[in-house]
Amino acid sequence: LRLVEAAEVARRRRFDWLVRLRPDLEFHAPIGRLADLDARAVHASFRESGLGDVNDHFAIVPREHATAYFDIGSGCPSALDVQTSRCMGDLAQGQHTYPECAIKMRLEQFGAPIANFPRIFSLVRDDSCVRTVEMWRGLSHSDKCGNTGN
Repeated sequence: LRLVEAAEVARRRRFDWLVRLRPDLEFHAPIGRLADLDARAVHASFRESGLGDVNDHFAIVPREHATAYFDIGSGCPSALDVQTSRCMGDLAQGQHTYPECAIKMRLEQFGAPIANFPRIFSLVRDDSCVRTVEMWRGLSHSDKCGNTGN
């Protein structure tokens, strides 16, 4: 967000919209015209599970909600906040707050409505990628990343 704010100062004009975009997304359709979107709502897809947490891979954010969405580091929820929230994802091993939960809580805290955006994208990863997940007591599990529906 700080880089956006610096660019706005340099150009002497605020952006109307900001986009959260992972570099490993593949789009299957155009996102459409921004003029057709509700300028009062954050436009994001919900997790594939169909539960109520937003997907953190892509969002179109009106400038008025940029602080709520992008400045999340200044107000990351505590474990207690997550346990008492309406998030669908639970704390991972009681310690890690999922980004989707943190985003949802932050938008609710700031009163920013969330509009469902069609899931017209998927994550694409190089087939040579190997993902290693650290487990407990020094054990790990590795598998090929490939395409993922995450």
